[in-house]
Amino acid sequence: MQEPEDSVTISKDVERYKPRSYQLRLVDYLTKRNGIVYLPTGSGKTFVAILVLKRFSQDLDKPIASGGKRALFMCNTVELARQQAVAVRRNTNFKVGFYVGEQGVDEWTRGKWSDEIENNQVLVGTAQVFLDMVTQKNMALNSISVVIIDECHHGTRHHPFREFMRLFTIADQTNLPRVVGLTGVLIKGNEISKVATKLKELEITYRGNIITVSDTKEIENVMLYATKPTEAMVTFPHQEQGPTVERFIIAQIKQFFVSLELMNIGVQPVRRSKSLHCQRDSSKKGFVKQMFNDFVYQLQEYGIYAASIAIISLIVEFDIKRRQAETLSVKLMHRTALTLCERIRHLLVQKLRDMTDDDDGPDDDVNTEDIIMNFSTPKIQRFLMSLKVSFAHKDPKDICCLVFVERRYTCKCIYGLLLNYINSTPELRDVLTPQFMVGRNSISPDFGSVLERKHQKSAIQKFREGNANLMICSSVLEEGIDVQACNHVFILDPLKTFNMYVQTKGRARSPEAKFVVFTAERDREKTCQQICQYRNAHDEIAEYLKERVLEEAMPELYEIEKHFQDVIKPFTNEHGAVLLPSNALTLLHRYCQTIPTDAFGFLIPWINLLEEGERNKLFGANAKDKHVVSINMPLNCILRDTIYSDPMDNARIAKISAAFKACLALYSLGELSEKFLPKTLKERVAAIADVHFEHWHNYGDSVTATVNKGEKSKPRTYKTHCPLEFYDARPRLEMPLFSNQGMLHVRVADAPLEVTIQNSEQLDLLHQFHGMVFRDILKIWQPCFVLDRRSKENSYLVVPLILDADQQKCIDWQLMTKFQKLAQGQGSSVQQREQQPAPRPEDFEGKIVTQWYTNNDKRMLVTKVHRELTPLSFMENNQQEKTYYDFTMSKYGNRIGDVVHKDKFLIEVRDLTEQLNFYVQNRGKSKAQSKARLKVILIPELCINLEFPGDLWIKLIFLPSILNRMYFLLHAESLRKRFNTYLNLDLLPFNGTDYMPKPLEIDFSLRRNVDPLGNAIPTEDVEEPKSLLEPMATKSIQAPMAALEITELENSWQQYMEPIDLSRNLLSTYPVELAYYYNFSVGNVCELDNQDFEDKEYWTKNQFHMPTGNVYGYRSPAKTNANVPALMPSRPTVRGEVKPLLILQKTFSEEHITPAEQGEFLAAITASSATDVFDMERLEILGDSFLKLSATLYLASKYSDWNEGTLTQVKSKLVSNRNLLYCLADTDIPKKLNTILFTPRYTWVPPSISLPHNVLALWREKPGFANMIGPHNLRDLALDDEESLVKGNCSDIKYNRFVNFCVGLVAIANKVIADTLEALLGVIVKNYGLQHAFKMLEYFKICRSDIDKPLTELLNLELGSKNIRANVNTTEIDGFLINHSHLEHNLGYTFKDRRYLLQALTHPSYPTNRITGSYQELEFIGDAILDFLISAYIFENNTKMNPGALTDLRSALVNNTTLACICVRHRLHFFILAENEKLSETISKFVNFQESQGHRVTNYVHILLEEADVQPTPLDLDDELELPHANKCISQEAEQGVPPKGEFNMSTNVDVPKTLGDVLEALIAAIYLDCRDLQRTWEVIFRLFEPELQEFTRNMPINPIRQLIEHKHAKPVFSSPIMEGDTLMVSCQFTCMEKSIKVYGFGSNKNQAKLSAAKHALQLLSKCDA
Repeated sequence: MQEPEDSVTISKDVERYKPRSYQLRLVDYLTKRNGIVYLPTGSGKTFVAILVLKRFSQDLDKPIASGGKRALFMCNTVELARQQAVAVRRNTNFKVGFYVGEQGVDEWTRGKWSDEIENNQVLVGTAQVFLDMVTQKNMALNSISVVIIDECHHGTRHHPFREFMRLFTIADQTNLPRVVGLTGVLIKGNEISKVATKLKELEITYRGNIITVSDTKEIENVMLYATKPTEAMVTFPHQEQGPTVERFIIAQIKQFFVSLELMNIGVQPVRRSKSLHCQRDSSKKGFVKQMFNDFVYQLQEYGIYAASIAIISLIVEFDIKRRQAETLSVKLMHRTALTLCERIRHLLVQKLRDMTDDDDGPDDDVNTEDIIMNFSTPKIQRFLMSLKVSFAHKDPKDICCLVFVERRYTCKCIYGLLLNYINSTPELRDVLTPQFMVGRNSISPDFGSVLERKHQKSAIQKFREGNANLMICSSVLEEGIDVQACNHVFILDPLKTFNMYVQTKGRARSPEAKFVVFTAERDREKTCQQICQYRNAHDEIAEYLKERVLEEAMPELYEIEKHFQDVIKPFTNEHGAVLLPSNALTLLHRYCQTIPTDAFGFLIPWINLLEEGERNKLFGANAKDKHVVSINMPLNCILRDTIYSDPMDNARIAKISAAFKACLALYSLGELSEKFLPKTLKERVAAIADVHFEHWHNYGDSVTATVNKGEKSKPRTYKTHCPLEFYDARPRLEMPLFSNQGMLHVRVADAPLEVTIQNSEQLDLLHQFHGMVFRDILKIWQPCFVLDRRSKENSYLVVPLILDADQQKCIDWQLMTKFQKLAQGQGSSVQQREQQPAPRPEDFEGKIVTQWYTNNDKRMLVTKVHRELTPLSFMENNQQEKTYYDFTMSKYGNRIGDVVHKDKFLIEVRDLTEQLNFYVQNRGKSKAQSKARLKVILIPELCINLEFPGDLWIKLIFLPSILNRMYFLLHAESLRKRFNTYLNLDLLPFNGTDYMPKPLEIDFSLRRNVDPLGNAIPTEDVEEPKSLLEPMATKSIQAPMAALEITELENSWQQYMEPIDLSRNLLSTYPVELAYYYNFSVGNVCELDNQDFEDKEYWTKNQFHMPTGNVYGYRSPAKTNANVPALMPSRPTVRGEVKPLLILQKTFSEEHITPAEQGEFLAAITASSATDVFDMERLEILGDSFLKLSATLYLASKYSDWNEGTLTQVKSKLVSNRNLLYCLADTDIPKKLNTILFTPRYTWVPPSISLPHNVLALWREKPGFANMIGPHNLRDLALDDEESLVKGNCSDIKYNRFVNFCVGLVAIANKVIADTLEALLGVIVKNYGLQHAFKMLEYFKICRSDIDKPLTELLNLELGSKNIRANVNTTEIDGFLINHSHLEHNLGYTFKDRRYLLQALTHPSYPTNRITGSYQELEFIGDAILDFLISAYIFENNTKMNPGALTDLRSALVNNTTLACICVRHRLHFFILAENEKLSETISKFVNFQESQGHRVTNYVHILLEEADVQPTPLDLDDELELPHANKCISQEAEQGVPPKGEFNMSTNVDVPKTLGDVLEALIAAIYLDCRDLQRTWEVIFRLFEPELQEFTRNMPINPIRQLIEHKHAKPVFSSPIMEGDTLMVSCQFTCMEKSIKVYGFGSNKNQAKLSAAKHALQLLSKCDA
């Protein structure tokens, strides 16, 4: 019977699954006690396991909490685990979970694990996963009913199988799970000398006996004799000496190894041998050697023909490695290896051609049977002959053959050889179909290994299904991988181990199977002896087992304890999680990977074996003849001390001891979680959530919760707040308003006028007049409004004033009595008009009239009475032929009838505007303005005279704008007073009772405008397009995937113009070439002289010289200027004084403080959506950078031992919009904001007016019902064309906005709330300086001061004491800082304490500086200082620039690319302390490029790729899950006829190393910490950034996304972002040279990813345009 795992035969015949009697007996035994099932391959071990699972299933379906249990099935390899998981799923009804390291199980949270454990009953996976699961307390041992361990013979030493069993010794001894081991070989490798001891150890490890079938008869059925193939040995003559060509090739390879040793490939991670005694080759060199050694083995073992195939493998591998190489030196190494391979291939093929007639024929000529036999070693000859003898002319279906070889590459080589041999041999041509299979050599889930796994799978599938019948395999098939029963097994390479013998032989399971071993004649004796030993060992095992009856006593507890006795005891913490010594080293490496670093930092623990002298110094005599290992963690790790192991017997244990101690130290420092895993950023943030973010809980949110996009952008609704002053004193203010006649200034009188209301009749008069103003004159009254006589909010009335006899102001009662209601005039017939008295001129002067005979009820102001004209006068202008009477009758005659008083006067009128918002000045002529200038003349008897005074009417038109402005000004004033009081600044003379607000200032940069009706409209800034990139000269267009060629541009001529090299081409030079050489040299003589001068000049200076003068002085395009040397001659420049920043002056001296104006607070509470003449955005830029600075200083001083990654994460949470939203929502400020465009008819309730009170009560009493109430009259909603004509319904926002306004609610976007807080901080910083603004952080509860650290002390920041070692002498520091005086000269600053300078220059990859640690902490601080000072400068100096442009300017100045350019221009890169060749190479490429750009930040520089633009990790493709989806997408695109795509993967090309910008930021922090003076720091920054500050203000760099969109041919289309971990990916498809190309961008947010994709695209376009 075949092995039950066989996935093909399973479904064929259910009968085969009837358990055999011996299987049932084994299961009965296992039900009672632990055991190791020993059954040879093919006798159904997996089926025994499945039966055991079923026996232990009683509690598998219960939840763990209710006493449920789970079963574990542990395997040694991923492939095996996959196979067993499939078998359990197919043969049981259990829910099966599959777990291997590649799924990222290491990162899973406890919650994720408990879900998996609840939802599955049998967990199948690799051993390490389950070991971690139990040690990290994700599952307790007593929750497991049974553990099945496949291939359990591996459980020796520190294998995860054995470590898992160790957990049993430290667990509670009651209720331990049943342990079932499965194996087909009981002994690992070749340990056959002490069979009994080894078997006893195995039994103790698994706490049970080895069990197999019980009687001799069954042993004969099942044991090795179950697969008893015919064994044969084929010998071949030994080949003494290979042919000459072979010796020559081997000599060449040896010579190459010598030069390989001398090759400098840069600093590679140090690898030591296991004993730590000697250093191993770096893996890159090791790989090259390994490949050649494999090749030599194949050349010697298999001959020249096989070698000619094997060498192709090397060529392919080296070519791939050459393309992948990170540095030029590694690329060169692989290129040299490649050249050698090609030479070898040529030699081999030439040799094979000796037997052909034609030397130049195709390569296939050498693939004949004769040549193959002739150029193979005797071993291969015998092998091929055996194949021919065994299989000639047989039926392919009857053949199932396995060939075992020793090495991976041999498989490919023999496969290639067989293909050609079978093809050239007629007897085998249609008989044999070979396939090959090798073990996986890479653990990393890179693309290559994913493909390999896929190909392996299909190879096995073909063999199982009979489409291939000869499989060549390396040892991978020894264990577990299931193929069908074979009838031929050939062992081509020597049998190395007992296991291999048992398992390969076990594969020959067919009835008439043959097992053939090939051996050299001289080794025949040895091989026979070996096989006899193996057979004896087998007999010994059989003997050992035969003595055991199934009821044999189990291993005793004392035996188990003795067996697991350890030099280093595991550590169990208070949560019950276990740290095993064997896991410590892996854990340390894993921890190092969580420490933040750039793309070039390679962080590993530095491990060192101590010399005798050091050992004795530390441990004295105890360390004699012992080993001690020291471990240093990377520079930016919190654990700064060197950790030493205890003295141990060997280096391996000493290394584990040191790693174990380091892990315990990290655990005690809080760097490892309670599960002994490196703390994730999320866990670190959660740990301080209650200190800084507890107010989030009030809003049902937590700082670690991920927020979905919809939730995030949902606006919240706030109750509006009425200023208290609106029923108390009257405010003082002045404001500008714009009419179409120009600007008006409105003032509120200083002294209030006191009036006493005599009686209720007078109060009624006031009420009626007030209602009439808003209902009849301004038409703001909605049908649902009522006069509100009770409310306290906005309870003031509008009254007309008049001067009395004493010229004192008093209420105009007469006017109010007359106009309790506005006359609604009717049209009148001719007859009625004849009876009425004739109109009088004096009744019309300055009054308001309407025309009753037209359809509109437009109100008009009579501006002039024309007594000299009558209706019969002729009209002016174009209508000269007509009288006014004729004209009117011709248009309206049928409605008028006739004009009665044809001899009376005429009136001139002007339309009164419909506009009610007068905040914004009209730029450009509008319809309303031109209409207002038209002269209109009317006949008075056809007009209704409303008799209302025109001057008062015009004042009333401005009333809504005035009242609304006062409303928010009062809010601004209350905030001004509140903040001044909080900061104790209310007592300053200018803030006290004598404070007079400045008139409101207009921010003209906002460029607001009005629509044709005169209403303010939101503006989109329209910027003038700028020039785009010019084509960039590159070497060729063939390789579009290379990064921009950042080559050295030494010569002023192009390469292709150069004449040929005459001295090297003496024999083949044509006369024309001589002439060209002459002309060329003459033409370029003067230039060569010039070059000679530049060369001399170059060597007279050192490399630290900076370009002087303004690098942007010459406005030439970004091309190399041959006349400008890379290091320009220095002209002495006199540096003027740097103008101090006002904000800094206010910070350090009270005398510079200015009052925070009412108008600035008003701007801070006005959102841009209100479309007013000022808003919060400009102040928000300043507040935003201040907030980042404060959060940085606060966190750096409070948590000085945190690493930069954690600090950055917590800072981003602290300054996030979400946090600011909750901080401000805790105050009443959101109720005071002005966020909506002022349209009085729809978004404003006039004073003393409200909804009916019983309706209002609904909002208090029945909010659910109230939400369904809408405006009574939907006609009053401002429907735009789209809504009225297309959608047919009113948008929810407008509908709700209208209802909300009626009841005093307003919906405000979350970002606006956050921006308001930043803007308010901006007001304080601008006027009162940093110290006072720091205090405001406490007011808003963004930061809390500690008892000994008030927030005002934030600028007195102390660095973490651990990071700068005290008592270090200057000599030690200066030992690292070579030529530091040049650096200080270029910076323009001399350090008092150079420890800061040293730290700022130390890259994490530099192991030697243990004084200060790396620059990351300083970079974190410097980034914020730079951002704030640059923001303050552009805020103070660019008042005409709009806020959007200010933000762009700031990001252009402080982005990584600009910082890198400035760093290189000032030659700071020479001083960076780093040991990373890839980094040095990238910096040097960038420096060359910058020299070609004259050290300017050009548009080319902006499209260079930064580290943030490229994806740091390969995307893991799971072929089963994701590839079908990918294929589907590709086929869909093909169907849609998408043009061909050129896919370019640019992720390896970082052009602008982040290190350069980081070092500059770190230097800025170092300068500040050294001088403690922000003004001095600003002077240094200003001088570094001066060229860019001037240039970018004049010519703002174009954002790459815009450059791409404006490119004339590109037509880019960006995809929506895809999330991968914390990284977002955006693809961009664009057209380049008529090809559709797709590139990808990566980033931490959508904008970053889109920007990165645009840069990729522009790089390609700039090459194609060339």
